[in-house]
Amino acid sequence: MALLLTAGTAASLLSLSGRVGRKRRCSGRISAINRLSPDITEVQCDLGKNWPGHRAGQFALVTFNSLEGSHPFSLASANQGDGRVTFLIKALGDYTRDLSRKIHSGQAVSVEGPYGRFDVTQNRHGARQVWVAGGIGITPFLAGLEEQQKYPERASMTELHYCTANTATDPTVTRLHELCAALPQLALFIHDSHKGEKLSADQLLISQPASHALDIWFCGPTGLARSLKEGLKGKCGSLRFHQEAFELR
Repeated sequence: MALLLTAGTAASLLSLSGRVGRKRRCSGRISAINRLSPDITEVQCDLGKNWPGHRAGQFALVTFNSLEGSHPFSLASANQGDGRVTFLIKALGDYTRDLSRKIHSGQAVSVEGPYGRFDVTQNRHGARQVWVAGGIGITPFLAGLEEQQKYPERASMTELHYCTANTATDPTVTRLHELCAALPQLALFIHDSHKGEKLSADQLLISQPASHALDIWFCGPTGLARSLKEGLKGKCGSLRFHQEAFELR
């Protein structure tokens, strides 16, 4: 017990002193801030050559104010090798709701990461690939689509289902259409709840022979994930359901 208490105390001191993740932390500047909608803010950062690069689907811990501390945000841009990264931040609480008024271009920023293994390029041979996003869960897929623009001929056959509250006011819908236009192998489906459209498991299986393998990459509300998993049970040959799981509060 004494050994466990000692180890736990040492780990706590390391964490409280800010040493955890220090080697993966780099400093930069905010290069642009765009208020895409009342509840979504796009923040572009220039981290220079200190940024090690990232893969689509990863996230980082971002500190705009040392007193506020770091917050996890998905990387919404592909790695271009120039140290520039983009975050789409949704107003989900007091901090993120007022973020666009608290930060400004040119302000110092600290980014730790990248972290995560939500890698949508990891396909099983012969399995049908389906991406499902709900709301701000589209962020990792935007990075994936942007990454595929470099070599569109290498993109695999994929379906992207995006569930939105209102297509008319959603700032990411136009961007999605632009990115998908250059990828003929990718089929885009928009499900607008404002029009009563709701994604179901049966819709995902329309073009899926019952004997075939199915790989689903999901990022969105847990309720939707649970509904799709239940609906897909026993309806396809082999199912792998990859779910983005960073629920850090």
